[in-house]
Amino acid sequence: MEAPAVMPPLKSSGWIAEEIFERVDQHGCARYSRRPVMAGHRVRWKNIVVTFVFGLRASEMRWYREGSAFVLMRMKARFIYPHPRPLSRFRERGAGVRAGDVMRILAIVNSDYGRRHVENIRKHMPKEWTLEVWEAAHAYPQVIDYPEDYLPESLPPADLILQFGEHKGLAELLPDIAQMTGVQAVIAAIDNEAVLPRGLARQLRGWLEKVNVAVVTPKPLCSLSETHYWVSRREKVAYDNPLIREFAHYFGNPEFKITVDPQTRTIVSVEVVRDAVCGCARYAAEHLVGASADDAEEKTGMLHHHYPCWAAMGVVLDYDDTLMHVSGNIMRDAVGEQVKLYKQIQYIAPGWRSEDSEQ
Repeated sequence: MEAPAVMPPLKSSGWIAEEIFERVDQHGCARYSRRPVMAGHRVRWKNIVVTFVFGLRASEMRWYREGSAFVLMRMKARFIYPHPRPLSRFRERGAGVRAGDVMRILAIVNSDYGRRHVENIRKHMPKEWTLEVWEAAHAYPQVIDYPEDYLPESLPPADLILQFGEHKGLAELLPDIAQMTGVQAVIAAIDNEAVLPRGLARQLRGWLEKVNVAVVTPKPLCSLSETHYWVSRREKVAYDNPLIREFAHYFGNPEFKITVDPQTRTIVSVEVVRDAVCGCARYAAEHLVGASADDAEEKTGMLHHHYPCWAAMGVVLDYDDTLMHVSGNIMRDAVGEQVKLYKQIQYIAPGWRSEDSEQ
């Protein structure tokens, strides 16, 4: 390969790539390597200094040896991403982001499940938030070799991604979507384990951690709080990211403020402190007024099913139960915590027969 007359201009050094790629040296011997490199970055290999040059969506990479072409590599860049933008414009206020800061959200949907989430978020999110939606495809191959074949030409810049798509192929695309949008955090909902199996969820967390993108995978989605989320009955995962915490301040694990009449022990008002992402908590709150404190939990469970909850009905090993039932119990417990002081508890004294008590 002839050396170029002029060294081509280097791309921005803010872009990084990491992949297993094949290098062919001047003797035709194949070499394999995995290392992070950036455009314009010079590395020493076999006592030869080379410079890495590539574009944003490059599939062919050229190494230059001090101004002359040294080797041609063919590769598909798995991770090409910008350096993370600093979080300095976000100041933690306990719940997340300072009031008044704009948070740009990109939601990924491909079914009514995700569209219902988006509709509820749009209706009740703070006015400082912006929400864009990418309508993804319904089907993807079992293995995605070339992510760019399934991604749009461009996506709007964002701070937070909400992955509501119902296909596991979308989880495999998230690292590339993060690169295209420059996001700093991802919430990948697991309301159906077929969409994001346990193994793929672990891989996704590893992929995004490599590119300094925070990620949570709440199972179910309504287990997400401002400090942690559930992945199984016995495992809660803590996180510390102001963007995710800001979202979870308004949407996630349902939280209510319930007022009960102490004389009649009936619910007189229900305020939704934190809604479920799908809007189920607000639906339940509207129908709980007038209910007895004794019946509030049971009625909440019925309202949760009638909304309806669209979490999967297949039994998952992590809970030995269905995600729909787990989600329903989360909401029942939230209501039960508020009305427990007003519930009438009947005690049974052992050792007494019914005829003895009548005498």
